[in-house]
Amino acid sequence: MTASYRVYPVKELEKIWKKWVAASRKVYNISIDYLNREQGYVKTTKKGGKHGFRTFLKSSGLIPQWCIDLGISKLLDNASMEAYTAWKETKKQPQYIGIGKKRKLNPDRGRKLARFRSIRDQTATLQFDPTAYKNGHWMVSSTKHLPLPEFKGHNYCVLTKGSTELTFNKGRWFAHFPVPLRTEPTITEKIIALDPGVRTFVTGFDGSDFLEFGNGDFSFIAKLCSHLDQIKSKHDKVKGRKFKRLRYKLRKAMERLRNKIKNLRSEIHKQVASYLARNYDIIVLPTFETSQMVAKKRRKLRSKTARAMMSWAFYQFSQTLGHLCNRYGSKLVRITEEYTSKTCTKCGHIHRKLGGSKNFKCPKCGYEIHRDFNGAVGIFLKAMWECGSFLGGTS
Repeated sequence: MTASYRVYPVKELEKIWKKWVAASRKVYNISIDYLNREQGYVKTTKKGGKHGFRTFLKSSGLIPQWCIDLGISKLLDNASMEAYTAWKETKKQPQYIGIGKKRKLNPDRGRKLARFRSIRDQTATLQFDPTAYKNGHWMVSSTKHLPLPEFKGHNYCVLTKGSTELTFNKGRWFAHFPVPLRTEPTITEKIIALDPGVRTFVTGFDGSDFLEFGNGDFSFIAKLCSHLDQIKSKHDKVKGRKFKRLRYKLRKAMERLRNKIKNLRSEIHKQVASYLARNYDIIVLPTFETSQMVAKKRRKLRSKTARAMMSWAFYQFSQTLGHLCNRYGSKLVRITEEYTSKTCTKCGHIHRKLGGSKNFKCPKCGYEIHRDFNGAVGIFLKAMWECGSFLGGTS
């Protein structure tokens, strides 16, 4: 398990970290360039693979002197080994390129051509050996004269064992530490069925009570999305060298808004998933094929609804929930959800003209209930029907 922390280095320390990123990228690209050109390397020792390539690159004289002078040889070794692994896993170029009349023989057919890293990449990661981190400092010999970086919520993190990573992501630094996975078994003998939605993030039914998570929260996220669209529109309209600085500021503003939306969504995901995994033995979550539902060619949804579904990132939520279920010993059951919102949970009649109504009113028996509540009950009943033997041990 990995614990991640936001890190705030002082300006002088950040300059050093950025030099490390640049040197690591340089060595990685030199390695990729050599491997793409030569399609491998000649072993200089008994070792082969990535370790043999690391030794070969050190003795080749290809690494620039300014990278060597930084005193981060192990970091550069990791970059060269990453490059070899990436090149090794790259597929060979196809025999032909193009389609139809434009189809022609590929001059690079049968060769492995791995991708280079760019200075414009949004993220860059530095991989350190276990010995490189000590009491809040990476590469102590180079940075011990500088103040400790500030870890959000901590003075600094104590590393027990394993390697650490520093990630530069869109102007922000994150530290990643390996931590032991501590399972905290949940024994509640309770089941809950979840119905993902738009107005309410998730609606749950546990056999007796209804629970709403994130009810009304999307209105705030929707306002941020609308503000983001306005800035994007302004950015696209402002053209020419005269407004270069303005476009830069607008891009920065858009990035701040995107981070804010992402952080709000992540917070909802983690809080809801943590509550569910701690309080329920079995959690039933339908497979929510968002990407297929919002595809323009087939969808029957308004663009506003499609945007909301994409903003909630239900697949990411399922990944977070699955991780926390493993941690707390809960079971995550996935089922399909066809007709669960349209089917009356009292008489079983399918309401084919439900549309976007907030309330479900059965045209056959007259039973009326909130649409999301009906969907959650429908998923609960479907889970009992399809997975009865699996869920039988829980009441």
